[in-house]
Amino acid sequence: MFDEKEKTFLSDGFVNGECTFCGAQDQYGDGCEKCGKVYSPLDLKKPYSILSKQAPVIKESTHLFFKLTKAKEFLEEFLEKPALSKDVINYLKNWLEKLEEWYISREPPYDGFKFPGEDKYFYVWWDAPLGYFAALKHYCEQNNLSFTSFVKNEKSEIVQFIGKDIVYHHYLFWPAMLHVGGYNLPNAIPVRGHLTLNGEKFSKSRGIIITPAQVVSKYDKDFLRFYLTAVTPNSPVDVDFSWQEFKNKVNGELIDNYGNLLFRVTSMIKTKCDSKVPEPANYEDEDKAFSELFTPFLEKIKGHYEKADLKQALETTMDFCRKSNKYVNDTKPWDLQKNHVERYKTVLYLSFKAVAIATIALTPIIPDSCDRLIKTLGLKLKWDESLIKPGLIVNPQIPFKKIEEEF
Repeated sequence: MFDEKEKTFLSDGFVNGECTFCGAQDQYGDGCEKCGKVYSPLDLKKPYSILSKQAPVIKESTHLFFKLTKAKEFLEEFLEKPALSKDVINYLKNWLEKLEEWYISREPPYDGFKFPGEDKYFYVWWDAPLGYFAALKHYCEQNNLSFTSFVKNEKSEIVQFIGKDIVYHHYLFWPAMLHVGGYNLPNAIPVRGHLTLNGEKFSKSRGIIITPAQVVSKYDKDFLRFYLTAVTPNSPVDVDFSWQEFKNKVNGELIDNYGNLLFRVTSMIKTKCDSKVPEPANYEDEDKAFSELFTPFLEKIKGHYEKADLKQALETTMDFCRKSNKYVNDTKPWDLQKNHVERYKTVLYLSFKAVAIATIALTPIIPDSCDRLIKTLGLKLKWDESLIKPGLIVNPQIPFKKIEEEF
């Protein structure tokens, strides 16, 4: 498309119009933000140039194409991978029926890389995924690692988290590029929805925006990690950021549940056992039932992480912490210490073990906090239940400070 007033060809981002599929207004030339459909600027209804606000004209131009249709059979097979999002796959299978060649060049002016020997530029979603490899190659060079051991090795596993507006690029275009190049394909591509703010779409011009940097300038960055994990499902559903919910999740779940369990247990061990994790005595039925939760919990958590279902992993861990707090409340170790010393030691040992297991399980979600808090338990971060044993020295610290600000 060509803007006659500005005397320039228009790239996708410089043409807006009405989505031909859902009718949404002011959508970009390469895809609709509302319905998620991908299309050509030629498909837009009532297109206009964002430079002149005038309707562009169509001019012939030579472009370079990636022969995507040759990868159709491969893509049909790739989309059968069980780890890929079922909702996304069902959506893309319909698109595969009308698969066309993918034109990967754009006319100047365009922000990107020029084709060698051509007055054209690479389409951003051709060169942008190559940045994944560039970043990984740089990391390997900096750490004396083999780049090919990651990208051309059957034992390596690749998981790519993406937003729902770039599904086509990462479920079709990128795998086709990797296939042609002989590189490893993604094992899983979890898709997430967009983030809104208090129910409204982010917009710089209207002041509806918040950045991670703004949040972590005031609060612990693990608070933000915890909150976003707690509200983000393993699906393309949009998620709303609410300051009040942020406060409630952090204070009510992270601090009052996990943080409270950790501090109360380590404090009792310090004051009543000289900071040393006690040796357990005989287990009563209540203790046996509680101890039998540990190994199945870790196995379940491991499964959630392997499926990249972080929200489910967090919910399962918070439920485990609630059960652990209930065990402490029901057994009342503060009373046992007076007349039932052996049982007291058993309860404290099992409570400590629960704290350690919960800390290990939370590490992928709040890594900085867990790295700090595991040291207060006399442990190192390692997915090994056998390391949690009597004789470890604890050093209790207040785990977190609550958010006191009113929203």
